[in-house]
Amino acid sequence: MNLARILLMTLALASTSLAAPALADIGPPRVRPSRPYKPVVPDLLVTWFAKSVAAMREGSVEVAKTLCDERGFEQNLVGQSGTTLASLFAQGHRKKWHLEVDAAKIDKSHRDSFIARVHVVDNTDDKRLDTLHIFFVPDADGSLRALGASEDRDDIEALASRWRKNQDLAPPPSKGD
Repeated sequence: MNLARILLMTLALASTSLAAPALADIGPPRVRPSRPYKPVVPDLLVTWFAKSVAAMREGSVEVAKTLCDERGFEQNLVGQSGTTLASLFAQGHRKKWHLEVDAAKIDKSHRDSFIARVHVVDNTDDKRLDTLHIFFVPDADGSLRALGASEDRDDIEALASRWRKNQDLAPPPSKGD
C-alpha cells in the first residue's frame, strides 16, 4: 500500500509542476548577438569605391569612365541638384577629396540597382565635407556603374524611378525654365 501511495503522489506531482512549465519559461530562448550590428557593404560596391578613390587622387579620367555609365558621365541626368559624373571626379581630384560609402545608408530595395549615401571626405585629414547620393546600376559585365549623383535624395530617387521604368533619363525641366 505504501508503494501505491508513493506512486500516486509522484504521478500527481509530475502532472502539475513538472509537466506544465510556468508561463515565464515558455518562449524562444534569448539570442544575444556576439557583436554589434554592422551593415554589410556589397563587394562590388567596395571595389567601386576603392577604384573611385584611386581615380580621384590620380585624376584618371579613364578609370573614372569605367566606373560610370557613359550617359551619366557626360550628362547631368539628375537635374538642378546634380552634376555630371565627369565633373564629380574632376572636382575630387582638383579639390583633393574622395568618396566614402555610408554602409548604413544603402537602399537595396531593388534587386539590380540601388542608391547609396556617400560622404565627400578630405584626403589629408579624413574630415567629412559633404554628403551625396549616388545611383548605381548593373553593367553587362556584372560590375556596377554610377548613373547619377546628387545632394538631393528626392532628385536621385526620381532618376532611379525613370531608369527602373525604362523612361527617358533626362531630368524634367526645372521650374524656372
